[in-house]
Amino acid sequence: MAETTAYTASIVVQLLANGDIQFRGVMPPERLGMLEPIFQKITTELKERHINLNTDMKNNICGVYTRGN
Repeated sequence: MAETTAYTASIVVQLLANGDIQFRGVMPPERLGMLEPIFQKITTELKERHINLNTDMKNNICGVYTRGN
């Protein structure tokens, strides 16, 4: 897991650089995750890095499965 620590941060920086995130000022990461288009882009990029999320919004559970799990 240590190699995956910065994946999400680097994806967010790429989204900022590409203009996909247009907000100014400080925004907590939790707020970005609440925005469906941004959440979808982040999860898509994570999948390309073999990081899969299993979410159960009904029970408010999120699991992370990496490379072969």
